[in-house]
Amino acid sequence: MLPSPSQQVWEIIPRKKIEETKALAFEDGPFTKKIGTKKRRAPLIAVLTKGFMVLKIAFDYLKVDGSEATDLMIDLEKHLSSDEDINIIFLHGVAYAGFNVVDVQRLREATNRPIILVLRSKPNPEAVKEALIKHFRDWDRRLDIISKAGDPRFFEVYPGIPIFYETIGMEAHEAEALIRAFTILGKTPEPLRIARILAEALGTF
Repeated sequence: MLPSPSQQVWEIIPRKKIEETKALAFEDGPFTKKIGTKKRRAPLIAVLTKGFMVLKIAFDYLKVDGSEATDLMIDLEKHLSSDEDINIIFLHGVAYAGFNVVDVQRLREATNRPIILVLRSKPNPEAVKEALIKHFRDWDRRLDIISKAGDPRFFEVYPGIPIFYETIGMEAHEAEALIRAFTILGKTPEPLRIARILAEALGTF
C-alpha cells in the first residue's frame, strides 16, 4: 500500500516507478457536423503511455449520444494491450460524445485494470438528471450507468489546484498519488492531456 498522499509525490511513488507505469487514457474530440442522414459522431482517442512517453495511439468514432462507448473502449484496450501490461486507465468522466455513457464497472471487469476518472468540473447530479429526462427515453438506464462511478471525491493535486475524481478498483490514496505524479500542467494527468490534444485535433477534420 502507498503512504499518505500528504507526503511529497516522489516519496509516495518513486520517479523510477512512475517512469515504468503504463497508463491508458481515453478522450473524445469535437462532434462532426450532421451531413444528410448521417448521424453526428465524435473521435475517441486511446493513448498508451509509459511514464510520460507515448507508446501507442489508437482511435475510433463514437455516435453522439449513442450507447457504444464502453464496448469501443474495451476493444481499444484489447488492441493496445496485446503485448503491454497496462497498470491504470484514465477517463475524464463517464459521459463521452454527449451522453454516450461509459459503464465503468463493466470496463473494469472486462479489462481487469483499475480506473481513475479525473473530472473536468464539479459534478451537478440534478442538472445531469434533468438533461437526461428531457432528451432521452432511456434516461433511467443512462442515469443508472452514470451512478456506477460512485460519488466524486475532492482533493488538491497541489496547493490551490483542486480537482474532483472517482476511482474503481483502487484505494483513494493510491489514486490521488497517481494523479499527482502524472500531473505536470494544470489539473490534468499527462496521459489524459495528451489524449485530449490529439482528440481535439482529430475532431477538426
